[in-house]
Amino acid sequence: MLLGYSIHGGKIDTRRVRMEEMIEAVAQFIGQVGFPVFVAVYVLVRLEPTINKLNDTVRILTIITAKQSGIDYDAILREYGLNGGKYK
Repeated sequence: MLLGYSIHGGKIDTRRVRMEEMIEAVAQFIGQVGFPVFVAVYVLVRLEPTINKLNDTVRILTIITAKQSGIDYDAILREYGLNGGKYK
């Protein structure tokens, strides 16, 4: 058994599947939506953790830069209604 992605009705469901089932599901997905869409979905699924890490890094660097510049970051968030006035 391998951990993989199962594609049913256009939805991607993470579960334990056998390699044959995974290959069959991917082939069916490609047949339904086309190869370019399959590649786009694959790249997005693979890059999502990296994009989230980059987003967190930019947020932290923004906070550090604001605090070093003497800007009250919390006041800016409250003034513009971002993240409910709190940063993560």
